[in-house]
Amino acid sequence: DSTYFRVYAVSPSNDTTETYRFMYKSINKPPYCSAAGSSGTGSDWINRVKVGADEKTSAQSTYSDFTSTVFSIPQFQSKQLLVRLNFGFSQDRAFAWVDWNQSGFFDNGEAIAMTAYNGSYEASGLISVPQNVIDGDYRLRVRNAYNAPNAGPCGNYSGEVEDYTIRVVSACNANPMVNNLNNAYFGSLRQELANACPNDTIHITTTLVGDTLRLYNTIIVNKEISIIGHNGNNFTFSGENKINIFQAIRPLFLENLNLINAVAAAPNGGAIVNYSNLSLKKVMFENNKEGTNDKAFTNYGNVTVLSGLTEVKQ
Repeated sequence: DSTYFRVYAVSPSNDTTETYRFMYKSINKPPYCSAAGSSGTGSDWINRVKVGADEKTSAQSTYSDFTSTVFSIPQFQSKQLLVRLNFGFSQDRAFAWVDWNQSGFFDNGEAIAMTAYNGSYEASGLISVPQNVIDGDYRLRVRNAYNAPNAGPCGNYSGEVEDYTIRVVSACNANPMVNNLNNAYFGSLRQELANACPNDTIHITTTLVGDTLRLYNTIIVNKEISIIGHNGNNFTFSGENKINIFQAIRPLFLENLNLINAVAAAPNGGAIVNYSNLSLKKVMFENNKEGTNDKAFTNYGNVTVLSGLTEVKQ
């Protein structure tokens, strides 16, 4: 897989700059250790694994690679893990591990504490995403072992082993608010957009009424979002005569904003390059260009102009 990143620098006076996007290739992890139930396993095999409200049922096997089955958990949150057997004996024990550090090994600290099986042959534990774990995919290994109270994640024991994927998804912030003019980090539009929940509205704090956010890089809108300024005294975005202001890949609604000084080469000039559904209400375009020619925005999708004055001044 490829990983992309930028480097941001912030001065004591909160001036912000950032690099172009860099890329590096991740190194392949070693294969996970082999594990399976012994061939003599009878009726005490795993027939159901459930994480939160999502579940996977299965037939008898010694080992099953179910990593294409993905259980999602938001960052910093927890979901119950439930393991059920087709039939159980008093000597059966449930075990589970998540490779949180993506090392390719199941470390001692990555074990999930599981209860004993109840009368319905169900055992449960709590999968809690550690505070230092970022969004991504992590290997979950579930095991039932008979007469092996200290069974580990590797090797063969009477019972069964199943592997799954835990997907940690970024936690979103409801009702995001832009409270500074930085190009990155906490309170900036870029950071609030990254953290916003889909279909949410980003507001500009009243202390920034009449101010201008001078951008060093185009803002990529990759989730459905609304950005609203203040009626009668618009907040201004400036492309500093170097870049587009927005590139809208997902639906974007703008209200009470000024978009100025955005310059980009043909064919994608102007303040906005829209690939989705763009809605405008009381938005003023001024001095935006494609090369040296006047152009308010470039549209490859749909544009709706709502009630209120939306104007172009070139």
